[in-house]
Amino acid sequence: MNSLKNKLKNLGISQKFLCSLMIFQVIPLLLLFMIVTFQLRSSLNTKACDINLEILKQTKAGLENFISDVENVSLNIAADENIQE
Repeated sequence: MNSLKNKLKNLGISQKFLCSLMIFQVIPLLLLFMIVTFQLRSSLNTKACDINLEILKQTKAGLENFISDVENVSLNIAADENIQE
């Protein structure tokens, strides 16, 4: 700790200015950037999950319609008099 104080005392005014700039501006900006990035990533992940869920719901509805059509065609074929004979 004492060595750090001696190093700070021996720095020139421009070097001290750069150190204070790093401590009071750059580091908080980096922290803010990291927080915003984390929140944005979380939001995008939620949106992607919602979109995928909607696609799955639409696919389910399409498959249910297809199965219903196949069942109707099967019943029509089974009820056909020519096939029954």
